[in-house]
Parts: sequence; structure tokens; C-alpha cells
Amino acid sequence: MITEAERAQLDNLFTYHAPHGDQVDRYGIIRAAGREMARMIMAYSYESEEREQALFAVRAAVMWANAGIACNEPPADG
Repeated sequence: MITEAERAQLDNLFTYHAPHGDQVDRYGIIRAAGREMARMIMAYSYESEEREQALFAVRAAVMWANAGIACNEPPADG
């Protein structure tokens, strides 16, 4: 059995969060920084499993950072 707080957490995690305010701009800033980091990794490291892991980690970091924005900010109207 899950608690009401756990149910609310699941509802938040598995619900679409439409962007509001300056979120779209911040998502873009984070993606651009991730893209630049990935570009540096590709430019300065050898093609290898380690490079692939580094690129995956950058993608994951961008995803988690943007999810942190989406899932943890109350909408402007509430």
C-alpha cells in the first residue's frame, strides 16, 4: 500500500508538465550547454566505449536537469 504523499509523487512524476514562464528558455540553455559539452567530448577524445559513455552521461544530465525544472516548479497560476 502506498501513502497519499507517495501517490502524489507518482502523479507528479508521470504527468505531462506543460512549460510555463521562462522554462522553455531555460530548457534551451541547458540543452545548448549539453550540446557544447558533447561537441567537446567528440572533438577531443578518441572514438571508444568511454566516449560513448561520456556522451550518454551528458544526455542524461540534460534530461535530468530539464526534468528537475518541469517536475518541481509550480505552475504560474498555482
